[in-house]
Amino acid sequence: MELSLNNTNGITAIGEVIHTYKNAKPIAKNEIVNLPKGFHYNLWNELPSSKRWSHNFKREKTAIDHIILPASLFDKKGINYKDNSFGVFAPNYLLNRYGGINRWKIKNGNHLGSGYSDHLPIKAFFTTNPFNLTNKAMPFSAIKKPIDYLYQVDGITNDILLENVTVVWARKNIALIKQTPNNRGIVLYKCQNGLKVGGKYDIIVHEIKTYKGLKEITNITPSKLKGVVNIAPFYKNTKSLNFPINQNEVIKDIVGVYKNHKIYFANGKSLPIFFKIKNFIIKDSSKVKILYGHLGYYKGVEIVIYDKNDIEIME
Repeated sequence: MELSLNNTNGITAIGEVIHTYKNAKPIAKNEIVNLPKGFHYNLWNELPSSKRWSHNFKREKTAIDHIILPASLFDKKGINYKDNSFGVFAPNYLLNRYGGINRWKIKNGNHLGSGYSDHLPIKAFFTTNPFNLTNKAMPFSAIKKPIDYLYQVDGITNDILLENVTVVWARKNIALIKQTPNNRGIVLYKCQNGLKVGGKYDIIVHEIKTYKGLKEITNITPSKLKGVVNIAPFYKNTKSLNFPINQNEVIKDIVGVYKNHKIYFANGKSLPIFFKIKNFIIKDSSKVKILYGHLGYYKGVEIVIYDKNDIEIME
């Protein structure tokens, strides 16, 4: 959904409406029967974050199908859930050689008679025996870490809790978050979930990726809005743009000269620049002002411009 159309304010159907979360943390099986009526348990929580998917499109793997259970299926009365029986049905014939889904083959709008659904089935077992929390079952807990930690690992096997993050900037399907002006930032790719620029949140990170060198968060569960922050100190300007420079920062109101796909600054330094704008051309030796730019990464740190209104040609 485009950011301009998303007015959910971070509220999700599964998290807040169905109440699978309490105080920004998923409901655990060992606590649900003691909670007020209306809370539910999401069976995806039985799996490590790296395995929480049953649908993929291009390079994104997501969990868009869910089995949500009320407390009455854990109360040892009547029908109960069989602990740790949840899983994804993924035999070899449903997967391709890259580990993705062997989707239907379509050409010119016609089904070619091969491939399968782009959703893998999910499954769970129920029993008339009382619910028994097995030794294998562990109460859910996300590990609290700073954003810097995500740059030290290639992937995560446990969910990570990032406390008090501020949404500093957002364009199209990408947003950038930081915890403090002087610490590392990181992008949310296609998972902003209605978060507002300037808003402060706690975020549970389910999945991270590195795409051509750029560190990204690709799956999150946010808390409700905790407050509103002055985001001006989070931007890098001419005075605070120090080299060597980190990826995933936002630069603002910086003047330079464009030449050969680079921006040359007054201090003699330069950075490559890439425009995610169709048919956008700047003549060499043009003086420009970058109103907002994302410091992305492709074979090194580069400036990425997502909107023509984010750069001004001065002369």
